[in-house]
Amino acid sequence: RLQKSPGFGCRVDEFTIENYSTEWLHERRVELGIQENETVLIYVGRLAAFKGFDKTVQAYQIVKEQGYAVRLLILGAFDPMHSTGLSDEEIKALEADESVVMAGWQEKVAEWLVLSDICIFPSEREGMPVCLMEALSMGVPVITSDARGCRDIVRNGYDGCVLSETSAESIAREIILMLTEADYLESMRRNASARREYFDRKYFITEHLNALETHL
Repeated sequence: RLQKSPGFGCRVDEFTIENYSTEWLHERRVELGIQENETVLIYVGRLAAFKGFDKTVQAYQIVKEQGYAVRLLILGAFDPMHSTGLSDEEIKALEADESVVMAGWQEKVAEWLVLSDICIFPSEREGMPVCLMEALSMGVPVITSDARGCRDIVRNGYDGCVLSETSAESIAREIILMLTEADYLESMRRNASARREYFDRKYFITEHLNALETHL
């Protein structure tokens, strides 16, 4: 059998902006110190170089140094088996940056995605990354790499950007393009939201139940 569904899919009932009121969003942004003029970038995953953590941080720093009002949310834990790609000094500087929120490992990722404008995930190797399905289900455009899984989820130029070369500079250029082209970013949000049903985990479950029924 050839399975054509997007991996395990995700819980689209949990990953929907309709679960959050305007009042909740305002209170949460105030709590985190997010300013009205700030664009919120988010990284979700292990803080490892092969996941693109270091490039995400460096791209954020490039964008910030060029005078753009950005904030970076980092969800995930350090991995003792894999390097972050950053030096100890760079990690300390990151932790001291008032425009960075290092939230650690989180169960309720949707509560962070709903605050975000762009998801950055330039991973080198993946299976079928659920974090990207969750981001797109929340209407958050994605900047990712041309790696297996990533390119199968994100539609380049439609609901995100699939970069053939994932240097910090190339990621920063794409962030700035989204920041300066409001219509471009908004169209990606709409396109992502319009496709959210495709990622519903119920299709994966139904497909496997049908396969079991066929063989039993």
